[in-house]
Formats: sequence, C-alpha cells, structure tokens
Amino acid sequence: MLTGELAGIAAARGAPAASYLRDCRRLLRRPFLVSSAFRAIIASGHAGLLAALVPGRFLFHATRPSGLKLGA
Repeated sequence: MLTGELAGIAAARGAPAASYLRDCRRLLRRPFLVSSAFRAIIASGHAGLLAALVPGRFLFHATRPSGLKLGA
C-alpha cells in the first residue's frame, strides 16, 4: 500500500520513475535489512535466542517503514 501511495503521489507530481524507485528503496531498505537478518538468525536454528532477546514490539517496529511523510 505504501509503494502504491508513493506511485500515486509521484504520478500526480509528474515525477520521473527513477525518483519514485529511489523513494521506494529509501522507504523499504531498513525493514528489508532487519527482516533479512532475523530470517537468517531463525534459519540458523537460533529462533529461541532471538525470541528471548528481542521484544516482539521491537521486531514489529523494526520491520516497518518509518519516517513516511506522504503528501508533504
């Protein structure tokens, strides 16, 4: 939904596709990196350690885009 909203804003502004793609990468980079790291930890068999050390609330927020200012 976020990238769709970004696409709508970019289209309304007549922004080039490269600008839209840059914004998408910036928005999704951290959540993708964090979730990739957690997937690797889980795949290595350390899910129990991850669950013991990382609060669920942190995991949720760390894997969501932040700083989104649409329509500004």
